[in-house]
Amino acid sequence: MNVVLMGYRGCGKSTIGRALADRLGLAFIDVDDEVCRRFNLPTISAIFQAHSEAAFREAETNVVVELVGGDGRVIALGGGSVMHTESRRTIEATTQAMRVYLKCTAEELFRRTQTDPKFSKTRPQQSKLGGSVERITEMLAQREPVYTALADVTIDVTDCPIDQAVETLAEQAGANQ
Repeated sequence: MNVVLMGYRGCGKSTIGRALADRLGLAFIDVDDEVCRRFNLPTISAIFQAHSEAAFREAETNVVVELVGGDGRVIALGGGSVMHTESRRTIEATTQAMRVYLKCTAEELFRRTQTDPKFSKTRPQQSKLGGSVERITEMLAQREPVYTALADVTIDVTDCPIDQAVETLAEQAGANQ
């Protein structure tokens, strides 16, 4: 079984995913990191600059399709992965995964992304509004219905400590096996 973590950037997919993988004795794979590895570039921003957003999205879809079809992994999707038809269909069709939406308010997502010193260096700007609360709210309005429709489990991580989220998900994963 896989655990597939979905949610907006900054919700904790990588942090919670690593801890959950350790707890469950599974491999952890971050889709964004895997795409960077395949391009042999250090950041998503570097891929956008050297190749294009379209090239990144195509590689991202290929990685999602490959990973979700496997077994024994905790997979942290890119925040927008679910917005691409082939990725969404693959995630939706899998019977070998617990799909988790890590829900978080726009205000908290903004706070987290603004206080992470690496964030602006590794992630491309989403628009001329950047990562403002307004832009995050717009993006959540588009993505949240998809996250919710795909999720088997939704956890509000706005004020949830990492260890509590991991404990909840470990219990859910055990119940789904």
